[in-house]
Amino acid sequence: MKHFQHLADHLQESEDRWIAMFDHPLAETVVPEPWMSGNDVSMTNLTARVLKKLIMIKILRPDRLLAAVNQFLAQALGNEITSIN
Repeated sequence: MKHFQHLADHLQESEDRWIAMFDHPLAETVVPEPWMSGNDVSMTNLTARVLKKLIMIKILRPDRLLAAVNQFLAQALGNEITSIN
């Protein structure tokens, strides 16, 4: 997949950061971002960046998925979500 093409290399090069994410109680706040280089759309689109983090959490730390979804919704909907509550 184009958006995650450097993921395998990043897992090997930054193994300590990925292990830290696995061990962190709030893993969704410390997801390494190998896609934050070059001309990836995530460099300028914060919603795309948070969505990619959400995908990584779903795959690697499904126990933190609900918190990651909340983080994504807060970014994607902004003030609209606060008016629902």
